[in-house]
Amino acid sequence: MHRNLRQGDKGYLLTMVEQELVNSKAFTKDELETGGYKIVTTFDPTLQNEMQSVGDNRASGMPDGMQVGAIAADPRDGSIKSIYGGTDYLTHQLNNATQATYEPGSTMKPFALLGAAQAGVSFNTMFNGNSPQTFKGLISSVANSGNVSYGYVNLYKATAFSVNTAYMRLNEKLTPQKTAEIAHSAGITSDIDETSPYNVLGINSVTVKELTQAHATIATGGVKHTLHCVSKVLSSDNKELYSAKTGDERVFEENDCALVIKAMEGTVQYGTGKEARSIGHTIAGKTGTANDAYAASFVGYTPQLISTWAMWYPDANGNPQEIPDFNGYTHSEYPVHLFTEFMKQALADTPNETFPDATDNGKVGGPDGTWGTGAQKTWTRKQQTTVTPRTEENTQQTTPNQTEETQNTGQGDRVSNVGVGVVAGIGWF
Repeated sequence: MHRNLRQGDKGYLLTMVEQELVNSKAFTKDELETGGYKIVTTFDPTLQNEMQSVGDNRASGMPDGMQVGAIAADPRDGSIKSIYGGTDYLTHQLNNATQATYEPGSTMKPFALLGAAQAGVSFNTMFNGNSPQTFKGLISSVANSGNVSYGYVNLYKATAFSVNTAYMRLNEKLTPQKTAEIAHSAGITSDIDETSPYNVLGINSVTVKELTQAHATIATGGVKHTLHCVSKVLSSDNKELYSAKTGDERVFEENDCALVIKAMEGTVQYGTGKEARSIGHTIAGKTGTANDAYAASFVGYTPQLISTWAMWYPDANGNPQEIPDFNGYTHSEYPVHLFTEFMKQALADTPNETFPDATDNGKVGGPDGTWGTGAQKTWTRKQQTTVTPRTEENTQQTTPNQTEETQNTGQGDRVSNVGVGVVAGIGWF
């Protein structure tokens, strides 16, 4: 019996290739279907098989309707190595890696953190991490995951443990407009509410691909390479007709990004993403949970490979539902687990690579001494609340419009060419 060539994950890959080339204006869809071109992709067949296997593996107790999306790419040149768009393109044609949207939660916090570095704020500046807190102009209070009070924390700890209240204080000073501006410069293309202080908590929906693009820009030290899956297109007589234009636009200062990466390493070393420590490589990462635990995600990277995993749980009508705990994992922990399972395979037998050193040239309290608790370097015992931090995220706020961790969903290289096949006149490499 003839097998449909778009069955399984192949349909997602082929559709991505077609869309990228059509969007480039270099080819029409008809030309791709009839031209007999040889298309060289950036997909790595080994990584693709590994990612598909991890995504397809349904943990005990995971609801049948749970959706998972993922991407892995080389941040150094933007080449996409693998994607998880779904179990089978023929039964679910919406690509969970590039088309479906979800609320990213606290994976948006690093863009505000980058803003602090740009503003000359030392990451040793202390912010109030107690919970709950009220904020000027907001009717409802904001809480940390589990309503845990962390006391006064610097930005390293606030990042590692995803302290919502501390980040709300940071965004209050930085401004939501600046946070949105940085996220867009990094690579987020979806709308971000520039007026809402909650934007630092990831209340605006994105795709896995665009979030990966934005974090890849930080991972490279501030140089944005456009994520892409087509390397080049050749004619039937091997004449090059198309070559990927990925750009090398510097959008952020290298040391500012290095500081953000250093803070994100804490997420894996001792914070909310510590399962990924078992990979045995230096990894920077950030967890995220949507409002009411409607979605959960993790983005993490080494210098040579970035991967984002997200999950959400729509009902039969596509409406978001809370992700339940299953198989011993909370909603916020499972994306970290998926990332860990994939990266253990992807990085097997590869040497550990470290990130560039970071120098914190900022001032405690910021240049004007008004950020966080100001220029003071010490605080009294009365100000410090002793807690046992939870590494699970999920914001508990009094309205569903506020977040997190807590939000709302919608839904060269080790790495070179993909396998060979021919579909609709396209030579697929």
